[in-house]
Amino acid sequence: MMMGEKFLAVLVVAMVTPISHSFSFTLSATGLVTKRYHTSTTHRSSTGSFEKKISSSSALGMATWSNGQAIKEYQDFLSTGRSELQKEDDGPSVIVQSSKPINVLALTDAIIGLGQGDDIILNPSDTLPDTLGDRSSYPIYIALPPYELKEFIQNLNDEWKSRAEDFVFFSGGNVCGVVEPVLREFGMCRDSMTQVVVGFSTPAPGTGLGGATKKPEDLSCMIGHDTRGEEKWAGESQSCGKWNAAVASRLDDNGIRCKTVFYREWRRAMWERAVFDCVFNIVGCVREEKTDIADVAMFYELEASDMMWELVNNLRGGLAVTLIYGFEDRLFSIAEMRGKDDICELPVEMFDYSQNVFPGTNLMLKEYLNYAKDKCGLLQGVDVPPVPSQIDELPSKIDEDLESKHPLQIPCVSERDDDVFSAPPPLLLHPTWEWDNLRYVLSSLWQRLPKLLILLSPLFLLDHVSRSKSLRGVFNSEFSVDCDACSIPSAQSPSTAVVL
Repeated sequence: MMMGEKFLAVLVVAMVTPISHSFSFTLSATGLVTKRYHTSTTHRSSTGSFEKKISSSSALGMATWSNGQAIKEYQDFLSTGRSELQKEDDGPSVIVQSSKPINVLALTDAIIGLGQGDDIILNPSDTLPDTLGDRSSYPIYIALPPYELKEFIQNLNDEWKSRAEDFVFFSGGNVCGVVEPVLREFGMCRDSMTQVVVGFSTPAPGTGLGGATKKPEDLSCMIGHDTRGEEKWAGESQSCGKWNAAVASRLDDNGIRCKTVFYREWRRAMWERAVFDCVFNIVGCVREEKTDIADVAMFYELEASDMMWELVNNLRGGLAVTLIYGFEDRLFSIAEMRGKDDICELPVEMFDYSQNVFPGTNLMLKEYLNYAKDKCGLLQGVDVPPVPSQIDELPSKIDEDLESKHPLQIPCVSERDDDVFSAPPPLLLHPTWEWDNLRYVLSSLWQRLPKLLILLSPLFLLDHVSRSKSLRGVFNSEFSVDCDACSIPSAQSPSTAVVL
């Protein structure tokens, strides 16, 4: 790059950066749901949603800066003077299950199946042993359903309270859900508290050979390699806190991947899994036929993507949680690779721990929830948050109706090869279009505006030109066509070189 080009690049960056920042803040302050443009993301949002804009408050913009929770937690950790948390090894453990047989989770059998056969099972009313094996300190796996967790913590006696640092809580999936609101109420969301994002299966009893419980299996999937050639994984288990190493050891011994991370990174992974559980289940459950997670990723990608971005934007503003770059690609990859035959469901008892846990207005999610209750007969007895206006048809259903009214016209070929005729071109806008369809189109066009502005920005164009220059030589030197075979000039010819 010549000196003049370098100076021009620096000048463009200096001029555009303040404008970009101002534009981004304006979108947040007005409450618009914006989407980042990821050129390397396979499943980018197409913004073809009918979702409404959230209320015109400054929640997205201001709450992000006024929420000092993450900074406070980091300062508390630095005050300990340690560079990392103390890690403990795996060994005999206590597994706490519900005292009601009907509420005993498959998670209990999964933890037992992953152990060495020396774990003990207790109910919340039982007495904890003073020692287990040769240790006076041991993990206490809380395998209670989330709707029993609050009562369990409230009724802890002094003996159990003294062992609170040894508790291990689980999150993720339709079994564990999101328990952060409950734990935060009792001050149990911190670096030292052990928490696990479930990235393994929890088979029901009697699903294995001979009527035994099937062994848990790893649900993580390798989705490619990064620029350094290292493998990229999605959906893997993650643990944090005092017993994170013990949990990871127990899972690794059974062929299940598990990352040991700090609480802040674990929290991002937990909410990423929460977005997956919420979005794919609600989008799949409102169909006329039973739909599995993989079908949602394959056939209803636009709806799932739009709902993801709505939830993620509100997470950033409401809880100061920003998901790691590429979350959309990871979630769709998990759905496609691990979602086959995993039927979408909306358990009534899990509503407050799966769909009703996200901050912000989330109008699209609420519209789907009301549709599921009113039109599909789901979530009966649940107080679903109301929306200003109900929806009569889903976006995918509207598209199917329009396609049936105005099917795609293609050339028709008769028995004679030379008898080719074309039907009249389809009518793009039908005079009898309903207002909902028009609103859907206008909303789609409006939401494409931020992406179009990014595409037309000087920085994007400058980057595109620089990459084009580097690729032009590759095309001119390697791309060649057999001229005699197809009567197309070769790209190596100076007069027909590829120009990007």
